[in-house]
Amino acid sequence: MENTRNTKNTKKIAIISIFLMTLIYCCYLFVGHLKYEKTDNAQVESHIYQVNPKIGGQVLEVLVDDNEYVEKGQILARIDKSDIELMYAQAKASLAQIKAEKAAALAVVQASKSASQAAFTNISVAKAKKKRLSTDIVRFTNLRKDDIIPQSKIDDINTNFDVVTSQVTAAQQQYNASNGQYNASLQKISSIDAAIEAAKVQVQNAELKLSYTEIIAPASGVVSRKMIEAGQVIGLGQPLMAITDFSELWIVANFKEGQVAKMVEGQDVEIKIDAFSNKHFTGKIESIAAATGAKFSLFPADNATGNFTKVTQRIPVKILFDENEIKDEKLRAGMSAVIKVINK
Repeated sequence: MENTRNTKNTKKIAIISIFLMTLIYCCYLFVGHLKYEKTDNAQVESHIYQVNPKIGGQVLEVLVDDNEYVEKGQILARIDKSDIELMYAQAKASLAQIKAEKAAALAVVQASKSASQAAFTNISVAKAKKKRLSTDIVRFTNLRKDDIIPQSKIDDINTNFDVVTSQVTAAQQQYNASNGQYNASLQKISSIDAAIEAAKVQVQNAELKLSYTEIIAPASGVVSRKMIEAGQVIGLGQPLMAITDFSELWIVANFKEGQVAKMVEGQDVEIKIDAFSNKHFTGKIESIAAATGAKFSLFPADNATGNFTKVTQRIPVKILFDENEIKDEKLRAGMSAVIKVINK
């Protein structure tokens, strides 16, 4: 009987102990829940730059490989530029030809201007002669009436007057022709200037395309997902590789919508990276997204269709590591993390 009683007491004590331990653990969880908001739906993020060609063509050589570190501005690959070099040469030749046409047109302008000025001078001289002869005709006619001079003198001066009149007409015609040629040449130069500007654009376009035959790293980082080989024919905008920049890393943690109510920018965060289970990092909330992740999905849910099922939404929160926290760590974009936001 004594043994049975002791056994019952032991069982009671064990049950009470388990109950108390469970109660203490629940209290611990409850108190912990009040102290922080936690999620394991989080990943390390970094800037990832896609490398796409600005022209198509055959790849001559690829100068980098996967997981190789490159500097910003470093040449990653080269595209065959023979066709573009021909285009560039043609554009330069066309520009030179148009400039030669302008030089010839300028020479015509100068010549026609000189001819116009000479014709204008001839007109002035001929008109002065005509005016003088007109005066002489009147004077000589009066003298002839008094029989002071012979008729031949009158005939000579009339002949000279007709000659000078013809000279005035000819000089006027030459002036009009030269002036017309001058104005036409000026208009031609205006059109040539427009053609020169268009030809310059063609040269600049060819130069730009030549520069595009060297594919340049948009940022410093590590080459990832290389999908290009020498001899391959690539198209405009085709993905070739990516550059992952590790100089700036952050966490994007997706919290349930009920967890973000008390979160504010600058709030302290504890970070645990799955790959470094024995190490903890610290950081701060940098920003909270303006919409849930579902709003940016390819096919957002339409709750107006009548088939509504309420689903707890998650809101992305951007978290920055504290300074020097990850200086010597080998963190990689995409690594999973567990986040605890400390409640204030």
